[in-house]
Amino acid sequence: VHLSWFGDAVPEEEIRTVFGKAGAILAVKMVAKAGFGFVDYGTQGEAQAALELDGVAVGDSKVRVQLKQGKKKNKAKAGDQQPQQAPPQPEPKSTVVAAQRTGAIVAPAGKAVKFDSDSE
Repeated sequence: VHLSWFGDAVPEEEIRTVFGKAGAILAVKMVAKAGFGFVDYGTQGEAQAALELDGVAVGDSKVRVQLKQGKKKNKAKAGDQQPQQAPPQPEPKSTVVAAQRTGAIVAPAGKAVKFDSDSE
């Protein structure tokens, strides 16, 4: 579950004591300066039970409790979304790069030399 609070840092030991009432805690990760943390439980049921603790006072702070959202995965079903287009490529910064993109052979001096396949 995701925990957030405003104000003073919340001690990890108090988090373990309060949120241990919801079930067996596997891990606690705190980002005290940012005012949030995570508590990992072994089961979904334990995480759901922790939601009942939303608004509980821990130290001098009220803690907001939400289910942790996993990394968003692009699982669009067919027809749900239009296919994403590749982002536009930036313009080349040099004529050498531009020449290479067009298939030209670049001479060591940096000048593009293009051969015409019809000429001998």
